[in-house]
Amino acid sequence: MKKTWQLNACNTSKSGEGSLNDFLQKAEGQVKGIDESIAFTNQQIQDEENSFASLTEQLSQMRSEVELKREYWMKAFDAE
Repeated sequence: MKKTWQLNACNTSKSGEGSLNDFLQKAEGQVKGIDESIAFTNQQIQDEENSFASLTEQLSQMRSEVELKREYWMKAFDAE
């Protein structure tokens, strides 16, 4: 009976160890997936920041052009 108990305890320990290893492997896979998602999101943020900076610069240039044209037309109407 004592040997049966020892065998059961050993098998239970090995089974628990296997379950723990499975859990840790799955958790490692999830962490890797989360890390990849974070890296992808960071790249998206960088791309959007670059796009925003470019569009802001274009907007500034367009505002300057509109202001020059407005001043031109204001002078043209004042001259008449």
